[in-house]
Amino acid sequence: MAARAMHMSEEDSTSARPARLQSLDRLDARLGTPRGRVLALLAVLLVAGCLRLVYAAQVSETADHGRLAVDALGYDRQARGVLEGEWPGDEVFYQDALYPFFVAAHYRFVGDEPTRVFTTQALLGVLAAVLVGVLATLVLSPSEGLLAGLLAAAYGPFLFYEQLLLKAALSTACLTAFLVALVVARRRGVPAALGAGVLLGACCLLRGNLLALVPIACLWLALPREGTGLGRRAGSVVALLLGAGLVISPVTLHNVRAGEFVLITSQAGQNFYIGNNPGNDTGSYVPPAGVRGIQTFEQIDFARLAEDEVGHALTPTERSRFWFDKAFAFFRDEPGAALALQWKKLALFLNHLEVPDNADYLTTRQEVPLLRAPLPTFSVLLVLACAALVLRRPTADLGLVVAIGLTISATVVAFYVFSRYRLPVVPILLVLAAALPRALLEAVDARRFGRIGLALGLALVATLVTSRDVWGGNRSMLHYNRALFAHEDGDADAAYGHIDRALQEDAANWYALLLRAKLREAEDDLAAAIHDVTAACEAAPGAAIPRYELGLLLEELRDLEGARAAYRDAVRGERHDLATTRLADLERRLGDPTTARALLEEVLARRPQFFPALRALGSLLLELDQPAAALPILERASERRPDDPLVRRDLASCRRLLGD
Repeated sequence: MAARAMHMSEEDSTSARPARLQSLDRLDARLGTPRGRVLALLAVLLVAGCLRLVYAAQVSETADHGRLAVDALGYDRQARGVLEGEWPGDEVFYQDALYPFFVAAHYRFVGDEPTRVFTTQALLGVLAAVLVGVLATLVLSPSEGLLAGLLAAAYGPFLFYEQLLLKAALSTACLTAFLVALVVARRRGVPAALGAGVLLGACCLLRGNLLALVPIACLWLALPREGTGLGRRAGSVVALLLGAGLVISPVTLHNVRAGEFVLITSQAGQNFYIGNNPGNDTGSYVPPAGVRGIQTFEQIDFARLAEDEVGHALTPTERSRFWFDKAFAFFRDEPGAALALQWKKLALFLNHLEVPDNADYLTTRQEVPLLRAPLPTFSVLLVLACAALVLRRPTADLGLVVAIGLTISATVVAFYVFSRYRLPVVPILLVLAAALPRALLEAVDARRFGRIGLALGLALVATLVTSRDVWGGNRSMLHYNRALFAHEDGDADAAYGHIDRALQEDAANWYALLLRAKLREAEDDLAAAIHDVTAACEAAPGAAIPRYELGLLLEELRDLEGARAAYRDAVRGERHDLATTRLADLERRLGDPTTARALLEEVLARRPQFFPALRALGSLLLELDQPAAALPILERASERRPDDPLVRRDLASCRRLLGD
């Protein structure tokens, strides 16, 4: 009886396993119908939309929401520059061009509040979740597509970055759309390939490292497949390249007009050196000494350092090549350290930590209840994806997705790692993670216990790798940003607290030192303010801003010679029009009007409508008894600021002297 019961139990168990698989097959059949596809779409839309509404409501209550700093502030300025016709100007693009134009278009047609951009980016997040589901349906099955879409809808970092003025949400949506179009293009031919090319071009204008996907996409479309001849495959490749070229070509043409053939941007060498220099001990963003880690100044500092070393001016391409050569010299001179750094970057890329830069996911998670819910995380997706890779039967479509994921990962690790830089890999991890349940059921049903063991082993290794604490960076700039926001809100005590934390993590954070100097100056503690500004000058060799601030303080103390020396140091290191204008004013007051005039004319040659220089030069010419020369200068100044009392006074004096 016992043996018979055991035999019956085994039969029941055997029949139960196929039943589970049959249930999945029936679910796939239902989801494959028009009604099923609509229901799956609505499920993903509902989950993604509701989570974004909750997150937006909760994150809007935090102190930093909608406050712009570092890259976000740079994008805002560039977008407003686009609308005013001042950006990109006549220089080769240094950074990826598409996102500032996207923000500018949003400001123009929707409204110029950054929080409105966040709403659009949340909608892009909903679209990205749907596209992840479509991608998984194409390469796996409808049920796995539904699961992937739901996982994407609930992925925490997607929610986080959608509420920041950063290109993460737009680039993720574009890349996922490109993957869908590329899979379809292999089946549908030229029209779909053209669309895939357009999306690929947009991806490249958002993240230059995605240019590495062009050869993979071409190879994918060129590979032989049933029912397609060589002509159709060649046509698809040409269509892909044509679509990408149509999108990229305006940027390339702008660069050519600016003086040099640069396909997209001229910062590749600089970025490569940031991630591959002897001073990088974290695997993340560590620029060389003398380079300020803010979008506005990074290009200036890299150019100055390169040109100081070679002794002459360099073109944008030559600067990029210079920094590539410096990085390769590091590989040659210190191969052990360079190799160790690559391993560190790989470990950081695979790590559970969302490596912070402009904003910190961990800090926001502590303040926003939704992010503390058991949402999918990078480390969980990585572990599930590793197991699925072992268990899932390989297909050509799945191979394409994996190859693209590995390529993107390699390009990020080759440079340096931030959380948002690895975000384009997440849609691929979501697809693989969604493949695991069915793959595991099929492996159990087929009694592939060896493969199951291998999958568990790889998942364990992935767990150990991703759970290690490997980041050696700090959150000093994040504390500085919060101090700046507190200062803008008039909360000096909170500002001091954040500054102290910033300097505890990085005593050389000269931005924090300058902000503390401003607070101390407001309290009339000029000696302490000068001490902080002097420390900032020492921490930032060659930077104009701390020397400019030092000059202002010394002027306040009536140390005009000291102020003149500080301004001269400021303009010696880099172009700083305010410092040059202040220096000119001091030269005038100290009895050298010729030098003052030359300095002001130098500024106006660069920026003809720069109001401080217009006002100063008009006043100077009036003092030199040259009212005819002063009149057009003062009239330009008046056009800029008609209510300025000094300009109105000088303009009236000028006209009186001319008998007007």
